[in-house]
Amino acid sequence: MNSINDLETQNEEDKKEKKFTPIQVTKKSQTYKLEADERFKELYKFIKSEFDSGKSMFEILEKVAKFKVDKTA
Repeated sequence: MNSINDLETQNEEDKKEKKFTPIQVTKKSQTYKLEADERFKELYKFIKSEFDSGKSMFEILEKVAKFKVDKTA
């Protein structure tokens, strides 16, 4: 019994000695900019001009495949 009381007393003393220290966090990630990259602008212009000329999406995709345009731009 006495050893249990000693352990409890020691635990209480340890808790009193330890003070709360807040952790400072810094955010290293960056949010993506919503500005379009030049490559995407060119791809958008191409697709828009093709749609404006009355072509279907399938025809545009065929043209992209034929010219081996970088689709992942």
